Amino acid sequence: MHSGVSLSLEEARRFLLLRHGFYGAKRFHGKAGVLDVVRSLGCIQQDPLDICGTNPELVLQSRVEGFEKTMLWELLYEERSLLDHFDKNLAIYPREDWPKLARLRASLNQREDTQRLLAERGEEYLTRVKVLGQASSAQMNCKETGTGDWGRRAQISTMVLEALYHQGDLLLHHKDGKRKIYACPEDLLPAELLRRPDPFPQGEGYTKWRVKRRIASVGLLWCRPSDAFLMIRNLTGTGRREAFQSLLQEGDICAVSVEGVKDPLYLVREHLPFLEEAKAGVLRPQRCEFLAPLDNLLWDRKLIAALFGFDYKWEVYTPLAQRKYGHYVIPVLWGTTFMGRLEAVVERKTQTLCLRNLWLEPGVVMTKELEEKMREAAERFSLFNGCTVVDETGLRSPKVRET
Repeated sequence: MHSGVSLSLEEARRFLLLRHGFYGAKRFHGKAGVLDVVRSLGCIQQDPLDICGTNPELVLQSRVEGFEKTMLWELLYEERSLLDHFDKNLAIYPREDWPKLARLRASLNQREDTQRLLAERGEEYLTRVKVLGQASSAQMNCKETGTGDWGRRAQISTMVLEALYHQGDLLLHHKDGKRKIYACPEDLLPAELLRRPDPFPQGEGYTKWRVKRRIASVGLLWCRPSDAFLMIRNLTGTGRREAFQSLLQEGDICAVSVEGVKDPLYLVREHLPFLEEAKAGVLRPQRCEFLAPLDNLLWDRKLIAALFGFDYKWEVYTPLAQRKYGHYVIPVLWGTTFMGRLEAVVERKTQTLCLRNLWLEPGVVMTKELEEKMREAAERFSLFNGCTVVDETGLRSPKVRET
């Protein structure tokens, strides 16, 4: 798997930012742009935390001009153009990919106790949801508890409904805060879509499709173990290498070498126009954007460190004593560099966006231009979060990351 094209670090960065719509003016607009972004990325990883927007909302606000949170809700739970289900962990993906992920759904619920619960109560609960049309665990009238995921105690009704959801027998009708309301797929999705067969019934082509999809989602990937391949079940080192080799031979992906990076990197054929533009060196206006902690661009943190010199770790699940920065700290992009990381918190009672801390990367100088662009980005971020006030404490007194 040898490389035929050589890129400088700056060209590689420019390619990635062009691919993600971060270089120059935003190219996605409104609700149609939201759907285009998700289709372009394949999926957006879900996370329930909402400190200054959920992860999917943060991914979209950084790419889509005029994005509003209601747009995502409507596409998910009214128009059903998008689905809230498993891909790279729990994710949002276009509904047309539902048949292609049948093998993933079939691989879930492997625990013996989950199988036992489904055998004992699955049909009963499924019938009840069908009769009600939509239902939450509270409507199953079951107070019993058991041991759920991660060894935590949970209501049996919650566990059974989640298991039915995992294997695709139920879908999310909508969410009411943290409460999940379920419904049957036939009540939510077109019958034609549900009738489509699994295009990979024997598994042939399935791994290649998913590997290519992840390469496309990140933009550039190497053939190494990576978090970018999470939930591609049974993807061994040999299987990964075979998938890359086959995709390369068939012309679905292309190899490039990047200055200072030992391993070749790969991009999908469909993104070659971005590569040509990156090589041409066309300059575009610099943007300042606050990115999501689980942004698709950041799925391989080691790759981002190699290409951008930015070593990012999301510390939300890191014990307090071990954190270097803060509970919810997000990357800040400026032009073709990651200029720092920001602790931003929305205080909903006062409708205030609090920029509590800003850590600049070594060598980054807070010029008047950068400060102005940061303020513009903060105003957009405030509007996106429904805030009327911006507390700029962190912006006024930025720290410099220790090397």
